[in-house]
Amino acid sequence: MKISSGKDERRLYSDLAWTWPIISPVGNYIEETELFNKLIKEHSKIEVKTLLHLGCGGGHNDYTFKKYFKVTSLDISEDMLTLAKKLNPEVNYKYGDMRTIRLEEKFDAITILDSINYIKTVEDLQKTFITTYEHLKPGGVFLTFVEQ
Repeated sequence: MKISSGKDERRLYSDLAWTWPIISPVGNYIEETELFNKLIKEHSKIEVKTLLHLGCGGGHNDYTFKKYFKVTSLDISEDMLTLAKKLNPEVNYKYGDMRTIRLEEKFDAITILDSINYIKTVEDLQKTFITTYEHLKPGGVFLTFVEQ
């Protein structure tokens, strides 16, 4: 099994970003995102109206999330954000790093889906969780998903 390098990952999400809708169509994300929506609503102690999606990539999960929440999404790849904005013009997209971004608002729910797999060190994971903590409303829910 070959583990991809950071260089390979950067290339996939920049030079080759245009291939994302082809190799990973939005339809492949609908069932999964509906499950995430259900889990968010079941586990939040407050009504969930706003959602922050850290590491949104091409916006495929946002395609379903936007039906239920006012979505703000963040990614570190400008090329992937371009795709996301085209797919979901009503979502508030921001460029930034989930480890260090500080927004001027708090959210009812925060998700970090398979992009959590790119956090490689304990220090970076701690920074990411601090970002999450600082942006989550009391009683809100944080959902993360590690893809195997």
